[in-house]
Amino acid sequence: VEFHIHHVKEAARVTKIVALLDKTGKPSKTAPRFLKSKQNAVVQVTLDQAVCVEEFSKCRALGRAFLRSSGSTIAVGIVTKIMRQDQH
Repeated sequence: VEFHIHHVKEAARVTKIVALLDKTGKPSKTAPRFLKSKQNAVVQVTLDQAVCVEEFSKCRALGRAFLRSSGSTIAVGIVTKIMRQDQH
């Protein structure tokens, strides 16, 4: 997939679906195998190169991101945690 944040586009992959969220934003199922359309989830995304990004709680402009595949937007979300490569 392509990870888009402000004006930056970077190759990425979804490495883990951490949890499925219910309508209130609370985790309802941990580690689901897949997501259906219109579902909310916490996912881990790994980028090929470093990009300038900040957690949404610290800077709203640098904390919004979306994923695209084959020219279509497949996910929109916010950055909740930044993990360095040595933290996997």
